Amino acid sequence: MDNLKVLETIQLEKEGPNGVGGGFINRLQVLENGNLLLFNFNKISEIDSKGNLIKNHEFNKETIKGYEWEETDALDNYGRFSPDGKLFMTRLIDEDYQKPSKGLAIIEVESGMMKAIKTDAFSKLDQYRISMVSEGGRSSMFAGESVFMDFDGDHFIVSNSAINEVYYYDFKSDTLFHKKFESSLTANERVINYPQTTETPEEFQKVMRQKMEQVQFARLTPQPKENLFWRFTRDQDRKIADSVVYKDVLTFFDSDYKMIHEEKVDQVPNSRISFFKDGMLYSFVNIDDELAFIRTKATISKN
Repeated sequence: MDNLKVLETIQLEKEGPNGVGGGFINRLQVLENGNLLLFNFNKISEIDSKGNLIKNHEFNKETIKGYEWEETDALDNYGRFSPDGKLFMTRLIDEDYQKPSKGLAIIEVESGMMKAIKTDAFSKLDQYRISMVSEGGRSSMFAGESVFMDFDGDHFIVSNSAINEVYYYDFKSDTLFHKKFESSLTANERVINYPQTTETPEEFQKVMRQKMEQVQFARLTPQPKENLFWRFTRDQDRKIADSVVYKDVLTFFDSDYKMIHEEKVDQVPNSRISFFKDGMLYSFVNIDDELAFIRTKATISKN
């Protein structure tokens, strides 16, 4: 990153002793020891910096202990490991997505022991879901809200794309806290002014575009040296005929998740992957299939 050059690439193997399978990998996480986690639909492969397979993590009814499973209970595979790899935290869901999520699951990776924490942090997002219903009456396609989960020291934080809020679990007190925020520049919650069920792919895409005209909250990105979190928000500013003009807002939170400042900004990086280095926010972008980053720096004046 200092010289902005790619030093090495790793060729993954589908099969064999270091095989990670041929499924779709849609999330990565790097542990503090340098190992890389590859999140697939039904397993998580952990490899070292040379591509050697360390372990395949599978969290299901056969491997988890300490919890009484109901018939359709399941664990969302797209959770988050603690930096040391000792804990895995994710959503306790319904395997067919026909019932609301029950809450947050905390799993000790080595022992397989699990603790479940009841919360509506996930289930209340179901109200914003859009489904395409097939002839049999079941949802053949659906789109919900983004959920953002991250470890932050002694806390595990959860936020989402629909509501101006944050949940955080404090490991020391074994308590889940909830904070809601009030913005003066954007809406604080999506409004359900769109059909929630559709019958054709064309109708589904049309309703999705209608929904995305509303407020969208991004994840909280920590800036550790400043004890701050950054969050970008996009909301509708106005409409010109059928075209939507958006406004982008940057919000700062302190280490206690208190909202301390917000302002409109231009040229917001549209990236789901971002981190801080040398006081600047690096946001990943794909430019003609080449790795690139947008660097953003902000100055906060203390009155």
